[in-house]
Amino acid sequence: MGGVRELLKIINESTYPIVMTANDPFEPKIKPLREISKMIEFKKLSVFDIEKKLKEILEKEKIKYDYEVVREIAQRNQGDLRGAINDLEIVCAGKSYVKREDLEVLGYRDREQTIFEALKIIFKTKSALAAKMAIANLDLEPDEIFYWIEENIANEYEKIEEVAKAYDALSKADIFRKRIMLRQYWRFLVYMNDLMTIGIALAKKEMYRKFTKYRPPSILKILAQTKSLREEEKEKYKKLAEKLLCSTKKVKSEFLPYLKILGFK
Repeated sequence: MGGVRELLKIINESTYPIVMTANDPFEPKIKPLREISKMIEFKKLSVFDIEKKLKEILEKEKIKYDYEVVREIAQRNQGDLRGAINDLEIVCAGKSYVKREDLEVLGYRDREQTIFEALKIIFKTKSALAAKMAIANLDLEPDEIFYWIEENIANEYEKIEEVAKAYDALSKADIFRKRIMLRQYWRFLVYMNDLMTIGIALAKKEMYRKFTKYRPPSILKILAQTKSLREEEKEKYKKLAEKLLCSTKKVKSEFLPYLKILGFK
């Protein structure tokens, strides 16, 4: 509810129109927002509309195609034009003529956007926009997406220079990630997202036309296993901070080294 209260405050103070999107506008938690909003339903595009747009793209790019390619991509994406364009780009990469068998590079798209689908787009595409939009519908925190990408760079890319370039982009994303964490500079999130999607996608020269089994990040497993221990430590630091009249950050950086020498655990 804290997020809803903040949004209500922003809406009441803003002199500009504010556009919000929701998967379920009738969720009870967002009822206060719904009551002051004008609801507009965005319906899925028809297969015919998606086919028409895909043909237009192919003709502009001067790529010859079998009609079955366009029809199947349109049907697979169930009204999602962006997803259809992403699939078309993957199928057409490096080709002047696409046939039905070229669709094998695609897996069946789950409409509930998954991290596996997002990784496939980021690692396979050469389009900055497609890479950027790949994480738009993910129900994951930016940190989790970061760890998934980090875990799978070397799993996807084979050339040393491409791996190095990808990790370089990710290291820059990590700088913004840390500044967001430490200083709450959330405006930096856009730079973090661009570096860990566009930066990774453009690190390769050509798309690897292979199937890659993406692995979940090992660090998330470690964090889950140590969660209770970290929570206990956090409580200890909080109590010390209250006694010492300072922040928990200062406790860890300035007092803890000496407390450990004195036997504090």
